[in-house]
Amino acid sequence: NLSSCKLLLSLDGNLLILDDHLANGSTVWSSKSNSTTNSTVAALLDNGNLVIRSASNASLVFWQSFDHPTDALLQGAKIGWNNATGLVRRIVSTKNTIDQAPGVYSFELSGHNGYTSMVSTFNSSKQYWSSGDWDGRHFSNIPETVGQTWLSLNFTSKEQETYIEYVIEDPTVLSRGIMDVSGQLKVLVWFEGSRDWQAIFTAPKSQCDVYASCGPFTVCNDVPFPSCTCMKGYSIQSPQDWELDDRTDGCSRDTPLYCNSNTSAAGVADKFYPMPSVQLPSDAQNVGTATSEEECSLVCLGSCSCTAYSYDQGGCSICHDKLFNVRQQGNSVLRLRLAAKELQSSKTNKRGVIIGAAVGASAATLSLIFLLIIW
Repeated sequence: NLSSCKLLLSLDGNLLILDDHLANGSTVWSSKSNSTTNSTVAALLDNGNLVIRSASNASLVFWQSFDHPTDALLQGAKIGWNNATGLVRRIVSTKNTIDQAPGVYSFELSGHNGYTSMVSTFNSSKQYWSSGDWDGRHFSNIPETVGQTWLSLNFTSKEQETYIEYVIEDPTVLSRGIMDVSGQLKVLVWFEGSRDWQAIFTAPKSQCDVYASCGPFTVCNDVPFPSCTCMKGYSIQSPQDWELDDRTDGCSRDTPLYCNSNTSAAGVADKFYPMPSVQLPSDAQNVGTATSEEECSLVCLGSCSCTAYSYDQGGCSICHDKLFNVRQQGNSVLRLRLAAKELQSSKTNKRGVIIGAAVGASAATLSLIFLLIIW
C-alpha cells in the first residue's frame, strides 16, 4: 500500500522502508548497514550511487547501492566479488516488464583455472553466453571493444577484490547496462534527439540464443524479428505473462498422451508430427542402439517421458520431458509426440477444407456456365 509506505534513515544509520499497515512488524526492507557513528546521512551521488555515509566524513561509506545491483549497472559500478567480505556483485533480470521481483536470467563474473570471463546464465546454472577469457586487454568474444576508445571494459584483479566495470569515454553520455527480461545483456545510451534509450551493445546478439527464451514447447524464430510460437498440440500457458514479456512458462499440452508401457498399444494412441527445418534441443540424447527411424520411434514410445525424436545421418536422438530451445532455422526434422486425437482432428480439418474448396469451385463453375448460357 503505497499510501502507508515511507522511507527513512533510522537512528542506527540504516535506510528503512516501513509500511504502517503490516501486522507483523512494519519493516519491509532494511539496508542492514554497519554504521560506526550515530551521525549518518543518505545521499544520492551524481553517478547514481545511493550511499549511507558519515555526516562529517564523506569518504566513510557504510552502505552503497552499487554493492547491491538489481537488473541495472551504471558507469562506475562493479561486477565481481570481494575476497575479504565474500560480497558478490551481479545483475539479475526482473520477472517481467512490471513485476520487479528477480527473474531467471543473471550476468556475473566467473573465474576458473586462472582465467576470468563474464557469463550469462539461466537459473544460475545453465550458461548460454560467455565473453570469452580476458587476454590482458580484451575479452576474446567481444570484438566491439577492440580498436576503439569510446567504450571499454576495465578488468581489475587484486588480493582484496576482482571486478569488471565499463567505461564510456565521454562523461556527458548517459548510459546503463541491463540484464533485460529477455535474457539479453544490453548497454543502453540515452539519445537526446529521440528522447529514448538505444542499445549500442547486445549479448547474445540473437534472441533465440538465450536459453529457454520462449519457454518449453515453443519454436523461436529470429526472422524477420524474434518471435515465439507454440508447437502443434500446445497452447500458451499464461497469456497475461506473455504480454509482459515473461514467457518462461511457455506452452502446455492440449491433449494428454496415451503413454502406455505396452509399446504396440502406445503406438496406436500416440503419433508423431514432423517439424522440418528446425534446430534440435541441446539436451537431445543419442541412442546408438536404434539403427532405423522405426526403431528410434519405438524407443521414444517406450518411455512415458519421451516427447520427441529425430533420426538423420547422425543417428537417433530422443528428447525427454520439456522441449527447450527449438529454433526454426536448422536442417533437422523433429518428430513431436502427440496424442493420436490431435493428428486425427487436423486430418479432419484438412479434409473439410479440401471438400469445401471443391464444392466452392464446382458452384463457381456452374454459375459461370449458367451466365454464359444466359448471354
